[in-house]
Amino acid sequence: DRILVVAPGGVDNLGDDAITWSVLDRIAATHPSAAVEVLSDRDVPPQRPGRPVVPLAWNGSVAEWWSSVSGSLRSEIAAHVGVAVSRIDPVAPSPRPGAPLDLSSYDLVVVAGGGNLASPVADGVLQARLALAACADLLGVPVIWSGQGIGPLEPDQLDLVRRVLGRSAAVSCRDPGSVGLLDGLPAVELVG
Repeated sequence: DRILVVAPGGVDNLGDDAITWSVLDRIAATHPSAAVEVLSDRDVPPQRPGRPVVPLAWNGSVAEWWSSVSGSLRSEIAAHVGVAVSRIDPVAPSPRPGAPLDLSSYDLVVVAGGGNLASPVADGVLQARLALAACADLLGVPVIWSGQGIGPLEPDQLDLVRRVLGRSAAVSCRDPGSVGLLDGLPAVELVG
């Protein structure tokens, strides 16, 4: 199996880095033969707190991935979740040299938790994560969200979160308030 982890790495937050490594450790324990690769929220690889740097198959940031996506695929992604491209289009840096990441080559996308699905990080993180998850779903790759904290969100952002997470294979939330925001969606459970 080939698994892509979308991680809150590179944000200079010890808690977010711990979340990333917890998810990677759990995948290693449950899928020891899987090839695991990581995209992070920022253009810095996640670091393991208090331990030597561990070699990691890091593919850059989610925003860099988005900047490599063609205009026609962007339109397909937006249509797939029933929104205008402008609603799902994150602010993205110029792409790094190299071939764009082919999401269809993965068997699973795991989006690591944190407080990433919130208005304060809408342009740089929220929309980029949602766009990637919607693209994976469009390509037939299952997406699971682990330990998500959701909100605060503007009404149009909450609508977009519900549209994308409603198409996911599984969504786990870290608090009852986040579960409540996703009320009525399938495959949502409280894990915190």
